[in-house]
Amino acid sequence: MKRIITLLSVFILFGFSCEDASQTEAKLSESEKRKEIKQKPDNSAGLLMPQDHEFYNIETFEDANAFYRSIDVKYSDKSYSKTLRQLTLAGLFYQGLIEKSDPKEKLFYLEEMSKLDNCLPNLENFADLLDSVKNSESISQQEVSKLAQTFYEKNLSVIESADWQDQKSKKKKIAAVEQLKTKFIIVN
Repeated sequence: MKRIITLLSVFILFGFSCEDASQTEAKLSESEKRKEIKQKPDNSAGLLMPQDHEFYNIETFEDANAFYRSIDVKYSDKSYSKTLRQLTLAGLFYQGLIEKSDPKEKLFYLEEMSKLDNCLPNLENFADLLDSVKNSESISQQEVSKLAQTFYEKNLSVIESADWQDQKSKKKKIAAVEQLKTKFIIVN
């Protein structure tokens, strides 16, 4: 009987403590929540969006394609536009860029990705896109090799200069970039 009373007491106390925590959470006003979010440090080097960004309604491949092409016109903040580019590129690949694009459009995105300061978040996507055009009649092997070389040099430099906490991750990224080099770059 003592065990039942003890267990019942524990459950009642636990229930009150959970209820108290949820009530405290509910009492935070919206302005306090916003204030808490705004106090978090800005990390413009990462893929974070500014707190006051607009919301984007991108549901289809066509929406993502049109949005990507409008980034330079609509957004002047360089770090913001770089973040939008990386995220939109990932969305384009998710929406089927390789399957839904013709060689001319694929070449546009290859050139765009090779122009970025770094494209590490889309490294595998770049390799897949290169692979999809390497035997195309409308894009020469030299052009594929040149794009791969540019991408390789920029991204290898970024990997090597970054301060990595985990050396395994660094080695994996270097291996992925090196694989890109061996697969697509023509050595004269």
